[in-house]
Amino acid sequence: MTEKINYSDENKIRLNRLKTIKKNGINPYPKEVKRTHQIGQVLADFKKLKKFTIVGRLRSIRLHGGSCFVNLEDESGKIQAYFKKDEVGDKDYRFFKNSFDVGDFIEITGSPFTTKRGEKSVLVKNFKMLTKSILPLPEKWHGLSDVETRFRKRYLDLISNPEVKNIFSVRSKLIQFIRDYFIKEGFIEVDTPILQQVASGAIAKPFKTHHNALDTDMYLRIAPELYLKELIVGGYEKVFEIARCFRNEGVDYAHNPEFSQIEFYWAYQDYEGLMKFMEKFMPALVKNVVGKTKVEYDGHKIDFKGPYPRLDFREALLKEAKIDLDKHDAKSLTKEAKKKGLRVEEFWGKGKIADELFKKFVRTNMINPTYIINHPIELSPLAKKIVGRENYVERFQLIVGGKIELMNAFSELNDPIDQEERFKFQQSLTAKGDEEAMGKDDEFIEALKYGMPPTAGLGMGIDRLVNILTNTHNIKEVILFPTLKPEGQKVSKAGKSKETMMAVILVNKELDLEDWEEMNTVAHLTAAFGAREGKDLLQQDSIFTKDNDEIKLNIQHAIMIKEAKSNKDILKLINKAKEKELEIAEFTREMLETTDDKKIAKITSQKKHEEVEYLGALVYGKIDSVKKLTKDFKLFN
Repeated sequence: MTEKINYSDENKIRLNRLKTIKKNGINPYPKEVKRTHQIGQVLADFKKLKKFTIVGRLRSIRLHGGSCFVNLEDESGKIQAYFKKDEVGDKDYRFFKNSFDVGDFIEITGSPFTTKRGEKSVLVKNFKMLTKSILPLPEKWHGLSDVETRFRKRYLDLISNPEVKNIFSVRSKLIQFIRDYFIKEGFIEVDTPILQQVASGAIAKPFKTHHNALDTDMYLRIAPELYLKELIVGGYEKVFEIARCFRNEGVDYAHNPEFSQIEFYWAYQDYEGLMKFMEKFMPALVKNVVGKTKVEYDGHKIDFKGPYPRLDFREALLKEAKIDLDKHDAKSLTKEAKKKGLRVEEFWGKGKIADELFKKFVRTNMINPTYIINHPIELSPLAKKIVGRENYVERFQLIVGGKIELMNAFSELNDPIDQEERFKFQQSLTAKGDEEAMGKDDEFIEALKYGMPPTAGLGMGIDRLVNILTNTHNIKEVILFPTLKPEGQKVSKAGKSKETMMAVILVNKELDLEDWEEMNTVAHLTAAFGAREGKDLLQQDSIFTKDNDEIKLNIQHAIMIKEAKSNKDILKLINKAKEKELEIAEFTREMLETTDDKKIAKITSQKKHEEVEYLGALVYGKIDSVKKLTKDFKLFN
């Protein structure tokens, strides 16, 4: 195993080098940079160039007496540079050798040459320090605790994992396409307030704050909807906003407290027209961003080519759950839902219960893009009623991958009297304890009284769409700086019992391992798990005998060992554990055969995830979540 970096010692060494550099009258943080080419340009025009100046971060340094090879990286690519004492001079070579570390930024002027192995390289003529780094870069990311570190210190994630930059390139390209497409279609882009006096426009719990100068409570917007519709009242016919929204709700694989979406409103249009519009927009977007309309997501082949199937909400629930919404009120639907194993909160209304039943019994079957249409009125306080079906509204959602609600749209309610009644119903839910019920916006109702033409509107989550197009399974992967709990925050305060947790180890029985290999797998998984979680696992460190001898306590959380029938089962478990944000430790064939971390990393980097052979895996988290996830695996024998 490679020696672990001692960050404290490394920091001291670099600080001493920094002090020496300054003592010698050299500025380690100059303002002037003289770059003539990006590295990507040099590689592309290699044979044409004679001399050039490039800049970037040093990613490796390989000293060989009087010469040295380095790898230099900028945003456009990497290239090898060759320092030769005879070329740069003895003094400058000693300065480079004694002053530079991996992670430093450098300016290099040189000429192109090709090594005996055929690698395009730069023969260094002269150089200049641009930035002295005083902390070492991490060699790689692995294991369970580093997942959160990647999100918390995204700058290190971007340095260490080139594929992460690709995700955000996709995101940028996607947003640009959306903006260009809607402008081309005659929409005008607008900005609406983020600070709002009423939390409305969606069913969600808001963040609340206070404006001191105005002495009034305000909310971070949960949606830009009502302001955008006021613009329709004002005479605009096509408006859109790429909006940052905020919801004070749970955090999981599909939800972050702040997220991005596009919302647009189209006068003289209805939800039928929007479905047809989106069936043209979506394949155009996907093809522009990834080059084709088909993508792979969560093990499924998904084709965004339209048209999309349409399922009626009531009919779909009747077919899959054998529940007819027309025959139930909130009380009787609660009983039916509990019979089906659904946990129902006291304040839930009929619409909320129906929505949870839909998620459990219907949504999981909707893999390719599918419209679920005609929702219960209780779920949709801003949508028009269906003529002849007064308990349902003209609304649709696009479901992808069996779990992603990608867009939400409806024919907008423009009857101010009906709208006021709907808001009052939402207030009654708030009174019962529903923190997600929609707030009553009197200003919006007043605007409607001046008249809003028939209008259709839609909101689409940008983060979730990027997840699908990049085949990532956690919304944190596609938000540069996702919301995280403060670093070092514990689950409970000292002296209070911690939350009941559990760890389950799965051993791969398909491989027919020797007994010692199975024991080795369990030992490595528990050691890695314990090392990463550390003393957070302990409620008390030690106990003492009568004669005052110390005995170290074990953890109080349950640990079980179970059997996995195949490598595929372990892969599936790991993916689900990541979605639920459980902690994970993994043990692969390479980890058994060698202790050389660099060799393990190199071999693993050449494989797709499904090609990695897992000897075992460990999942850790809240006991209910871990039990549910591993209930189908039998105890190890």
